[in-house]
Amino acid sequence: MMFLVSAFIVFFTSGGLILGFGPVYSLLVREKQWSELCSPEEQEEADGGVLCAAQEVRLQYVFSTGFLCLSAANACFGVFLDVVGPRATILLGLMLSALGNFALAFGDSHTGSGAWIIAGYSLVGAGGMGAYLAAFQILQLYEVQGVVCSTLSSLFNCSGYVYMMLGVQGITRSVFFHVYG
Repeated sequence: MMFLVSAFIVFFTSGGLILGFGPVYSLLVREKQWSELCSPEEQEEADGGVLCAAQEVRLQYVFSTGFLCLSAANACFGVFLDVVGPRATILLGLMLSALGNFALAFGDSHTGSGAWIIAGYSLVGAGGMGAYLAAFQILQLYEVQGVVCSTLSSLFNCSGYVYMMLGVQGITRSVFFHVYG
């Protein structure tokens, strides 16, 4: 039972976090990340809530690159899991997720470090997949594997909901991702 509870906690806190991109996107828009790519005329329009094309493309890079890394990590962590086992795999996945959270805390396009936002989200995606694949080893402990498997999958998909906390008044991106990392 302890393994199952541990797997649930790991999934809910690090699994499919990148699937909760909506609140992250909204926060990056509020912070006007990559608005410096817009012309002065486009920046005036941005004050009315309209993003310029260059800014929108860069914001979409965050999710696209993160999802690509999540998908690529699926194959990489599968091989890694077969070679070194679930403990090392989950440890590597959690370390990548933690590094990604810290990168998300520090990244800021206004200071020239916007690439850290993209890299951080990508590390969170890749690391979440490592934790996800390694946790499935727990299925071997149970006769009724369908319930455990579907619960783990659901937790992976629901874990991105934690980013809703980014909309809470007074919680900054830096504080959130430092604490979460």
